[in-house]
Amino acid sequence: MLKPVFAASAFVALMTSPVPAATITTFDPTGSMNTVAWGINAAGVIVGDYEDSHFVYHGYVRAAGGAITAFDPVGSTSTSVLAINAAGSSAGYYFDSGNVAHGFVRTSDGTITEFDAAGAGNGANEGTFVFGMNKAGSIVGYYVDTNLLYHAFVRTPNGKIKAFNAPGAGTRAGSGQGTSAFGINDHGVIAGDYEDSADVFHGYVRASDGTITSFDPSIAAGTNAQSINDTGTITGFVYDSSLVYHVFERSASGTLTTYDAPQAGTTEFQGTRSYSINMGGSIVGNYIESSNVNHGFRLGPTGTLTVITPTGSINTYARQINATGSIVGYYDDSSDHSHGFVRSP
Repeated sequence: MLKPVFAASAFVALMTSPVPAATITTFDPTGSMNTVAWGINAAGVIVGDYEDSHFVYHGYVRAAGGAITAFDPVGSTSTSVLAINAAGSSAGYYFDSGNVAHGFVRTSDGTITEFDAAGAGNGANEGTFVFGMNKAGSIVGYYVDTNLLYHAFVRTPNGKIKAFNAPGAGTRAGSGQGTSAFGINDHGVIAGDYEDSADVFHGYVRASDGTITSFDPSIAAGTNAQSINDTGTITGFVYDSSLVYHVFERSASGTLTTYDAPQAGTTEFQGTRSYSINMGGSIVGNYIESSNVNHGFRLGPTGTLTVITPTGSINTYARQINATGSIVGYYDDSSDHSHGFVRSP
């Protein structure tokens, strides 16, 4: 059942702190023209993907010591690795020669298992897409069917896939409407968003018993939920009626708070976005200033914002923070090439 929650949300203006002592290490797999880092576990193992000189994307795992292993599932023409758990298993999706997406999970010993959600389409830009994984190995994402509708799913560690849709999700064929899942915590609680019949996005949280609760901060013209931690706190971003982005945080009890970096721009497609929250309540993401330059940030649980800028960066994007506070992401240099980075506290 759907429990609508449209709670009033508090707005918090952030204060930027001096950058504390930290180490930023940049890296690129051999042969990379552009590198992206998407995930990091508590042991410091990083996953992501990179583009080679033939414009082909490959997945990689970077060990805590720095050694990088590149890989591709059999039949892949483009590989993306979005998640890694405490056991060192990673998950993502790849496109085949027909531009159909397929999910996969890769164990720490390199064994790759490919999978497709029932109902996933077999046409170009259809198929199965993976975004999140918890400690037990449960995986979430969405699949795109032959009508170009989105359906969220959760895959258990034994390979069973259960699809679900938020009540209120749009069903107009060819619209790209539907439900997406992006994060799952160790209790099996899932966070994501759905697009309704009016093409408006709303956040939702799905309890382990399957109950779905929707939510939108009061300033939202659209809500995108990205990450959930084990306390049930969710983060992501909203866009307002002027299409300006704002970070939100939703507590397990439903309290909604929105934040803006003080340097963030205030015109269309500028503002502040978040993508990950750890157990300590620290959030990472990026803000877009008035000159349309992107800066990575860490927002601490006390509301202090720290800007993240690797040496040589023109644009910086922070994407995930682990339990120890290490942050991964990527940045663009002056030659318009991207590089992975890890920031250790």
